[in-house]
Amino acid sequence: TQYLAPVAQGLSGDEDELLKVAGFWLRAKQFDLAGRTVEQALEAKQDSFKYRFFLAEHYARTRQLDKSEAVLRQAMGLNPDPAHPEIIKTKLALSNVLVRTARLKEAETLVDEILAEDAKNIDARNAKGRFYLARKDGLNAISEFRVVTEERPRFIQGHLNLAQAHILNKEETLALDVLQQAQSLNPVDEKILMALA
Repeated sequence: TQYLAPVAQGLSGDEDELLKVAGFWLRAKQFDLAGRTVEQALEAKQDSFKYRFFLAEHYARTRQLDKSEAVLRQAMGLNPDPAHPEIIKTKLALSNVLVRTARLKEAETLVDEILAEDAKNIDARNAKGRFYLARKDGLNAISEFRVVTEERPRFIQGHLNLAQAHILNKEETLALDVLQQAQSLNPVDEKILMALA
């Protein structure tokens, strides 16, 4: 820690390098130090999406969801273009925070805004599918998760969600097919084996 602190201060303009130092401190369980370092760097570089994403995740992991939401809402004001890739990423992260605070309508509105700008955004399609699952709307969830599993065949949770949607729709055979296909791609994945069992 004593050696990296001055290094981090000298790196405040180099986002990637400073985040590597902060990541090291996280792995060393120096959570406060990692957070303070990036907070100080953000003060010097207010337009940094990378610092804001790091802090939002850090706050969410340390159960400071109000601070996570605040830093993401500030990031939303950094670019007026709703189709800007960093704004889309910010909306997705904010949606996840809102889900954790049980504000599902607000979260889904953000996901709908993302899909209006980028209908092929797989993370947003996956989130939309989860909203359908929460409402027990198996049919619409299936269509979302099919897109997710086609685009990301190794994304285990996508297959599990698709199987769950089929079960909601009383299509147990199709759910089994989905899980078997997922197992063929990921033969030893524990979650898939548990779902099959």
